[in-house]
Amino acid sequence: MGVNRNVVKRRRRGAAVAACAVLLLSACGNGDTEPDGPTTTTPPRPAPVGNERGQIEAREDVTSFHPDASQVGARAERVTYLSTSGVDGSGVEVVATIFIPKDAAPEGGWPIVTIGHGTTGVTDECAPSDSADLLGS
Repeated sequence: MGVNRNVVKRRRRGAAVAACAVLLLSACGNGDTEPDGPTTTTPPRPAPVGNERGQIEAREDVTSFHPDASQVGARAERVTYLSTSGVDGSGVEVVATIFIPKDAAPEGGWPIVTIGHGTTGVTDECAPSDSADLLGS
């Protein structure tokens, strides 16, 4: 009785998928399995409603961008704003990098272009907004 090649291919593919999942989940972690100190649980924040959606809570100028990014003739800001979690519907703070042209805005203001990056990791240090080149975005 011979070995079924389809079964072997599926097992190899399954092993490859499992290996990739492990790499993705650990790619940006620091390897710590224990918390650094006592943990506290804060109650979930209510989801923003109405004009609260997208409300900027904090902003800071970004001056440490990769030279290629800074040549576009814009200033950059990192903003923290309110959104709704896609996991449990609670309120969540989101960080984004925005680029604002240095020239005077035309009548009616500048058009807005948004880019949503793909998943880059599961920890804060994996965030493109913390990278000088937006993790290549």
